[in-house]
Amino acid sequence: MFKKQVSLVEPASFCLQRHQSVRTRHMSRITKRTQTWPTPWQPSADVHRTRDGWLVKFDLAGVQIGDVTVAIRGRLLAISGVRRDSFHEAGSTYYSMEISYNRFERSLEMPVNLENARVTIDGRDGLLLVRIDTRGNQNV
Repeated sequence: MFKKQVSLVEPASFCLQRHQSVRTRHMSRITKRTQTWPTPWQPSADVHRTRDGWLVKFDLAGVQIGDVTVAIRGRLLAISGVRRDSFHEAGSTYYSMEISYNRFERSLEMPVNLENARVTIDGRDGLLLVRIDTRGNQNV
């Protein structure tokens, strides 16, 4: 006479466990994708007006000049590159690390069009010096 009752609703604890399991799998996939490339850091810059054009100094201590790319497009000056940790001592482990050893990018909008300017770069005392010669440039 009495029929066995079957619940169509799962217990709350089971639902919570299932939700957490699905969320954990989903988040691990997202984390794997986003951890591939760290966010590039941005070096500090000083911009100076000179007789011949502009001098832009970037704080890039420890960066080799061959690891830097400089690009000009209109009024935009962009640099990018990588700082590598080239000082390793055998058998050492790190205790604290504050220096960024990865990609960097920095773009500056200059007050004039730089398309036809002559650009030279030099590294000195931890600074990247970008000289932009605008003499004879019709766009200045």
